[in-house]
Amino acid sequence: MDVRSCIVFFPKGYDTRWNNTMRIPFLALLLLTTLFGLGCESTKTNSLELSLQEYNKGQWRLSEMWAKKAIENNANQNEAEYMLGLCEFQLNNIESSKRWFTKAQQSANSEVKGKSTAMLGIIASCEGNYAEAQSAFRSASINLQGIDKQKANARSRNQGDDGKYTLQFGAYQNKTNADQAVVILKNKLSQSGLGSIRISQDTGKYGKTMFLVQAGHFSTRTNASQRRERGDLPQCIVAVSN
Repeated sequence: MDVRSCIVFFPKGYDTRWNNTMRIPFLALLLLTTLFGLGCESTKTNSLELSLQEYNKGQWRLSEMWAKKAIENNANQNEAEYMLGLCEFQLNNIESSKRWFTKAQQSANSEVKGKSTAMLGIIASCEGNYAEAQSAFRSASINLQGIDKQKANARSRNQGDDGKYTLQFGAYQNKTNADQAVVILKNKLSQSGLGSIRISQDTGKYGKTMFLVQAGHFSTRTNASQRRERGDLPQCIVAVSN
């Protein structure tokens, strides 16, 4: 059996939130087909089959080992890159995961290309980059079939860059101070996935104009809180977007 038909997609429970470590609970994944048998194919093909088997047992490191062997043997390279992306995703190595999915995204096989693009959309959505996620899901749907295509289409329609909640990194009475805070935060947030930093205006308790330094868009307060609690951001609070 062609191993490409066994690649997993759309982890259950990913919807719009991560847990505190951005990991998906053990193997709540949708398999597109049943597992294939071993022993009748070449060693090169078996490396990828073994990678998938270890992944389904929650053995992310072993799965990575076999996927890398497949790449070393020049067998099913893009499929192996996709498996590495999934493993890094489960190990909470999100940036590494994105790099592998981006490589797998170049596959000539439409299924591998579509699933890799969709996983990049899942990550973008969970990081609050809704416009990027919408584009990824729309592109993914072109290359997917059946239930996967339906899910990608649904996700592309449900994304929005006008989330109700945001992360706020400071509130200033002076616009100059807010501008200075943005300059300082740009480097600190460059790899956060929150998108551009913005200054919003609001009226304070005593009628004074306040300049709020904010980043990210989230559909629920829970989503915003979970992103903040990952611990890789400067001090911030969850706030309602203006």
